[in-house]
Amino acid sequence: MNDQIEQKKKIVFRKAETGTILYGAERIPVAIDPYVSLANKSILMQNYVDIMFEESDSSMADRYLQAEYALILGTVDLCTDVEISENINEFFESGIWEQIKPHIRNYDAFKLDIEKVMSIMREDLALEKSVGTTIDKLALWIYGFLENISELDLSESGIAKLLQSYATEAERLDKIIPVVKQETPKKRGRPKKAIAEGGDK
Repeated sequence: MNDQIEQKKKIVFRKAETGTILYGAERIPVAIDPYVSLANKSILMQNYVDIMFEESDSSMADRYLQAEYALILGTVDLCTDVEISENINEFFESGIWEQIKPHIRNYDAFKLDIEKVMSIMREDLALEKSVGTTIDKLALWIYGFLENISELDLSESGIAKLLQSYATEAERLDKIIPVVKQETPKKRGRPKKAIAEGGDK
């Protein structure tokens, strides 16, 4: 290793200074943190995912708009000294967000992190419904069936009951088999790789 690399420097890291913009005809000063912190990223990202994947009657388009608006409003609340109006339309129609956003240096990188998390979540949901999960259910069913063989009553009446039981179980199996016959996905699970922290590493 290079000698200069081995000789580490102890640096006192300081938070980037808060920026200021002047808004409106009154030239109101607005304080802006130039970075979304790790703690705030966690809060905003979790809120975004919760909205997008909540079980509700809302359409995907509605959930997407709610998630995007909540992200913007949450970022303004956590990273500026602006008090959000109760009338959300007033906030978005004012144009103040367009002035604030360029001053939050890692916002675009943060949005990419959210897209990565959303992709992982979709992959996990797809995996739950994949052939692998179905095969696991089938294996459990077969194991339970075989486990009971030693306890079978092989008398005439016992066999009749067995056939009746088999008909019931076969009905359940019919719901599993068609899925098992589908093509096995080429990729299962997500790569065990840390998500890169955008912009403020």
